[in-house]
Amino acid sequence: QVTFPNRPFRRLRVFLDTTFLLELIGLGGEPARALAEESVKILKAVGCAVHVFSATVEETRGIMRVYAEKLLTVEGQSSLRSTAMTRFVLANRISPSGMRERIARLEDDVQRWATIEPFPRTDRRFNVDHNRLSEVLKHHQGRLDDPRVVHPLRTDDADQPVLAGCQAERGDDQPHLTARGQREL
Repeated sequence: QVTFPNRPFRRLRVFLDTTFLLELIGLGGEPARALAEESVKILKAVGCAVHVFSATVEETRGIMRVYAEKLLTVEGQSSLRSTAMTRFVLANRISPSGMRERIARLEDDVQRWATIEPFPRTDRRFNVDHNRLSEVLKHHQGRLDDPRVVHPLRTDDADQPVLAGCQAERGDDQPHLTARGQREL
């Protein structure tokens, strides 16, 4: 039983990532789908707006296309990494055409749960050392146009990364939306 806050969130926008999105559309298995759906329902019940970046939808579509192609052959199926999605797809004998059907209805499936938003442009004002970040990313991945590397970040007083331009309020005037993750710069 979840206890809801006395005061709902105002202007809190939650963005779903690729793994969560795959689970939400049912490609991580039934328990993962049910948990993802319930999580989104709870977020909405406490006043959160649930979104997904268009780049995340495209990344999800790309992953699904790889599966559709690899499902064509035994060698392709054997080459899939052992993930919850792979286990679900193989155990449920999802065919290449079945995966293509899921790709065709991806936006509709996503929009049942979240609003699709364009990916924001990088704003150098919110990066601690944008030049250093660019160099690290260029050498690490070889592409600076990859949507996964242009998240506008800044750090707060506790040196925790925080999404630029996103401020959450919980009925009071204490903004707090912290994006936690590895910081290897």
